Amino acid sequence: MRRRRIMLLGWVCVWLFIVQTPAWSILIETAQKKRVGGFVESEDAKTLVLRVRSADGKTATQSFKKANIKVIHRIDTKRLEQLKRDDPAGYRGYAEELAEQKADPEATELALRLFLIAAYLDTPKYGRRCLLSMSELDPSSADARKYRAMALLLDPTRDESLLKKDAAPTQKVPAGAWQAFELALRAYRNGDVQSARNQAQQAAVATCFRAMQGPLDQAGFIHACDDATCARCKYNARFTQRCPTCQGSGGAANGVQPCATCQGRGAVKCPVCNGAGIDRKGLDQHLEVVLRCELWAIDRQLPDAPAVADPLAGGTWSSAVSNPQLARAPLLTLENVTEYDPRKCVFRNGAWVAP
Repeated sequence: MRRRRIMLLGWVCVWLFIVQTPAWSILIETAQKKRVGGFVESEDAKTLVLRVRSADGKTATQSFKKANIKVIHRIDTKRLEQLKRDDPAGYRGYAEELAEQKADPEATELALRLFLIAAYLDTPKYGRRCLLSMSELDPSSADARKYRAMALLLDPTRDESLLKKDAAPTQKVPAGAWQAFELALRAYRNGDVQSARNQAQQAAVATCFRAMQGPLDQAGFIHACDDATCARCKYNARFTQRCPTCQGSGGAANGVQPCATCQGRGAVKCPVCNGAGIDRKGLDQHLEVVLRCELWAIDRQLPDAPAVADPLAGGTWSSAVSNPQLARAPLLTLENVTEYDPRKCVFRNGAWVAP
């Protein structure tokens, strides 16, 4: 199981190197139920123009009629630019709004960063509260326990009940459900969206999605499979498109020579997906979230590491300080509790920088 996790992590690193997931300021759904994320180039009462990044890293503008789209969520970049280090309440206020957008992974990540910045800028007032709010963004994760530990360090009363605040009891999952759940996620990652959808539609797999309490539920995953399906051949007909030259007869007009286009087969691969059956842009749009879910599923089934004996038990303070276990333990701080640097608290030109 651990070897599989290491292999998957390697796959994730390669994928992130090849396909950089865009940071969206807006996420919309079109009339065809396709989700598109990008930066707002211009907007008026009728039209929305987005700058969208493709899977190969190139950007292009796309125009949408507002009457035909639904805004799923948008990041208010102007509001981010107006946040100031002398107003930590502003960071916390926007973080709380973003935390409500549980279906948008970018909103959740941004909420985490804003909570952290608020805790850093005014630790006595916001430190404990913001760290607890961070733990609620993904209550079942190991990071959530780390955030609660940090909250304890910042709590002047040293209320140890903070460490015991766990997520709601996880629903019991049938024995074979995890395997089907992982198969669905792996099939999506491999581009086999038909198998992914079929696996995910099992009733038992729904319990895995509920236990995950993450950015993707069962309906959202099936929707991702639909986004990743070729709109032309619908996946099922990817090898059965009637040849446009011979109209399916397989022969030339004289009936002697086989059709040069289909080599006499009468059918050709789907011209949109070349027989793959998938929409690559639609697949990449959800791939990062699916990868996170797959890693979570593997971690969920890994046995816990053996407990380490309390280095303070039965010893003196001086011996405890020299204990190698404590020497190796990293000091938990607001600067290292996440991957974000709270000192970079100014949003300028689309990036977080230090003032």
